[in-house]
Amino acid sequence: MTFEQMLERVRYEGAYPTRERAEESVRTVLAALGRQLVGDERVDLAQALPVEAALALTAQIPATERLTGWSCAAPVAVVPFG
Repeated sequence: MTFEQMLERVRYEGAYPTRERAEESVRTVLAALGRQLVGDERVDLAQALPVEAALALTAQIPATERLTGWSCAAPVAVVPFG
């Protein structure tokens, strides 16, 4: 799957009105994951993603402490949907 195909799928499944809104959400989620995943989980996910998405994930420096609950979800929750 290409990055463009991924964005179109997210746009359709998430009912985003534009490709740009879908991309904003994808990049926000990947950045949040990039701050939380380390080791093999991070590598495995990056390898499974299109290059552009993998770069968004791996551009983040992993947090020194793993977050749980709302503190992990909060940055993603503010992304506008639809």
